[in-house]
Amino acid sequence: MNYDDPDDFDLIPRRQATNAPGGGDRLPNEETPRTSRNWGWLITLAVVAFLFFSVGAAIVTLRDRLGQQPTPAATLQVGFGTPTPVIGVITGTVTPGAIASITTTVTPRGPTPTPRQTITVTPTPSPTTPPTPCALQPAGFAAPGYSRELFGCALTGGQTVWAAWEPFERGSMLWRSDSNRSYFFTLGGQWQVIDASWNGDPVPSRGAPPPNLVQPDRGFGWAWGTDDAIFQALGWATDSEKGFCADVQEFEQGYILQSSSVDSCTADGLYNNAASGDWRPVFVAAHNSGVWSGALGGSTVVAAAPTRTVTVAARPEANGIFRAAPAGALQLDGDLGDWPDANWNAIATVVEGGGKHKGADDASGRFQLAWTNDGLVLAVQLRDDAFRPGPPGTDMWQGDALELQLDAQLVADSTDPNASSDDFQIGIGISGDGRTLQSYRWLPLAIEGVIPLGGAGVTSESGYTIEALLPWSVLGIAAVQGGDSYGFNLSMSDNDGNKARQESVVSASPARTTYDNPTEWGTLVLLP
Repeated sequence: MNYDDPDDFDLIPRRQATNAPGGGDRLPNEETPRTSRNWGWLITLAVVAFLFFSVGAAIVTLRDRLGQQPTPAATLQVGFGTPTPVIGVITGTVTPGAIASITTTVTPRGPTPTPRQTITVTPTPSPTTPPTPCALQPAGFAAPGYSRELFGCALTGGQTVWAAWEPFERGSMLWRSDSNRSYFFTLGGQWQVIDASWNGDPVPSRGAPPPNLVQPDRGFGWAWGTDDAIFQALGWATDSEKGFCADVQEFEQGYILQSSSVDSCTADGLYNNAASGDWRPVFVAAHNSGVWSGALGGSTVVAAAPTRTVTVAARPEANGIFRAAPAGALQLDGDLGDWPDANWNAIATVVEGGGKHKGADDASGRFQLAWTNDGLVLAVQLRDDAFRPGPPGTDMWQGDALELQLDAQLVADSTDPNASSDDFQIGIGISGDGRTLQSYRWLPLAIEGVIPLGGAGVTSESGYTIEALLPWSVLGIAAVQGGDSYGFNLSMSDNDGNKARQESVVSASPARTTYDNPTEWGTLVLLP
């Protein structure tokens, strides 16, 4: 057998190795080994297999690009929780590669694009016989505290009356001119009619008031000074009695009252303290069972139901108190006409980039909130004279977008200025294509990324509108009920230039100075 000219079908035996530098087998008298025909066949087969695989992959890719089928739609059901029937369905296309992104319909400036989907939140018809319709409906101001099951039908329309209000350490006192009755409310969620009447006699003294507290006078002072139960329930007054205008509506099972900012509501033009800049808003939904819900004119919010009373923690009222009523029939289509007129909250305090902010038309807004067992429903109307969306993903704050902050465990860490695992910072905006909502969760850092978001938006020459449903699950909340409270704030970032940047920030909470200090946020209360 000739090693130098072997037959193609002969096996070439392994030759004796020599100790060459670097190791390895070398043929005697040769600088490099000659390749075995066995290896040649294997290499040839591998090359042929690779060519076949490459051609096949190219054909599959070309076929997919010419006729790719859409990813099945993801479905998010929105309802009031088990066993209550689901009230609607939100559908959207899952973006490949995203964590859980839901594409939604947005109407941009200019020609309206072909919608990708329609998102609605509407009641499912009940299988039971519906109740007899009420002859009178709740007024707009009363809607956030109204429930047909709790209050029954309205007995009167909404009216504006003269009233008096005084805050105390552990509650407040109220007088209404239409009923000529006085009431007291405790922070524990109880309220009661005051039977005592004042005939002008001097108010009994309970000694010198503690520092920064005052003794009430006139009718409130008489009831407080003569009835030990009222004194024990309320403590000392924290401010003097003030007259104000109140919107009030009577129901079969109670009444709902809210301070009004009208100039005056009396024939002789008495000054309405509720129209002043330092007034602390009053909202009371008083049920005949002796419990109430709403916001006192101080730093504590309470919520109650006829069968239970819940005391709710709150941030300082100056940071903002934002109420979310149970969601009714809402269509998340960017049209805010189905939201009550009286329940808007302002986004108006410039907290960053004051030198770049050119006024309300440049960047400002208003918002409302509602809730279901599935999530927080948000309606936002923003004024912006130059719409410049930020980049997608983590840098979306470098453009026009919302910043939502929520403390899911308000009671547990209400005084902690550092963001922890229960403090959330979420961006919501309209993407650069002008057609889709985008969202991103920055905090907590451990779960940063894209989040599911149902809703729609509309852009115009004067600003943009967003309606969205934010699932509780993305906020670390497993279940909710009326009376729950959370730390909350909503801000808008503004950019008028062509470069991605954050030129200014306008906030609902005047206290906001940074993105990760929960003590600067306001309070969100879920009304029963």
